[in-house]
Amino acid sequence: MDCDALVKSLKSKHLPQYDKGSCEFHDIVKQVRDACERAEKLRKPGIERGDLPEVQNPCSEVYKLVNAILDESPG
Repeated sequence: MDCDALVKSLKSKHLPQYDKGSCEFHDIVKQVRDACERAEKLRKPGIERGDLPEVQNPCSEVYKLVNAILDESPG
């Protein structure tokens, strides 16, 4: 997706007030916990060859890092 298509998608589906270059990061971060919960639900332990994320598609455990950062962040 090119930049113009991404901006159009953001404005139409997620952040109607988005203006490239002036986005408030705080407004985006409000949804991070929900995104981490959804990612964790997609993580399916116990599939063949054990509990390895690399044998799942899609799979990322970035939610663990994000949660750790948020848990250590003030406020």
